Amino acid sequence: MSRTPHGTLHHVELWVPNLDRALASLGWLLEELKHALFQSWAGGRSWQLGPIYLVIEQSPSLTGEEHDRCRPGLNHVAFHIKDAFTVERMVTDAAQHVWRLMFPEKASLRRQQTALTRETTSNRGE
Repeated sequence: MSRTPHGTLHHVELWVPNLDRALASLGWLLEELKHALFQSWAGGRSWQLGPIYLVIEQSPSLTGEEHDRCRPGLNHVAFHIKDAFTVERMVTDAAQHVWRLMFPEKASLRRQQTALTRETTSNRGE
């Protein structure tokens, strides 16, 4: 049995103000990326891919209801996508799950990377 290399990311925990909205958008994204549902409880879920898992939780300890990626803290999380066809399909499907391209003017970069952001009208993104 091989051990996970020292220093490998173990998990990321995202606190959200509305779990249902987060599950509808982030849940879709993680499942598209082949993450498997790992844990489920009243206030959250986690998805795992390999040794790393991502937690989405509506914690009772939240001190606010708004997220602004330009404030100190998490700006974005990036995932590897296997090929350009999958990127294009996901970009097309993303709008149905309240995501939009962060940099649509850089469409030529899509073959290597694509940045999606949550589309919000009140900056209450998950």
